[in-house]
Amino acid sequence: DLAAITTSALSADVVAPPPPPPPPAEPAEPAEPAEPEIVYWVDLEIAPDTLDFGLVQKGRSTRRTAILTNPGNARLNVSSVYMSNFAFTVRSRSFSIEPGGAYELWFDYQPFTTRLDTATVILGSSAPETHTVFLTGAGVYPAKLEAEIDVMAFGEVYLDSTSSQNLAI
Repeated sequence: DLAAITTSALSADVVAPPPPPPPPAEPAEPAEPAEPEIVYWVDLEIAPDTLDFGLVQKGRSTRRTAILTNPGNARLNVSSVYMSNFAFTVRSRSFSIEPGGAYELWFDYQPFTTRLDTATVILGSSAPETHTVFLTGAGVYPAKLEAEIDVMAFGEVYLDSTSSQNLAI
């Protein structure tokens, strides 16, 4: 008798059939070779990295040059040049160097006093490391020579002989 069966007494597990397999893949066309990844890099090389200006008379100036090169394959940007001593000056404080290119960086030294001057130059750039140049020079007084003499007469001096006089300076 169906009237005696209640809906709460019925239970069933329903199992769905598996999905059909995908259609067979068509043969793939050969893939184009991937483009090689290009890695861009910059570097900064400085020669020489130490410049000696020697002895320079106070109030005068002299120039030395360092050659900066970029052996990388991207443009190198130098954005700052820090100088630790005002007796030294630099031609430019920002510039760019193309890949494989070079730049002449001029430094001038004009001593204000008579002493040894040193400076550390720090270059801020797009290169991965900080680069430095070391500068030295010495200020000296101008030489003053004075002679108190009107005429120096040696008289008659024969061949293969000598004659001398003192000169006060």
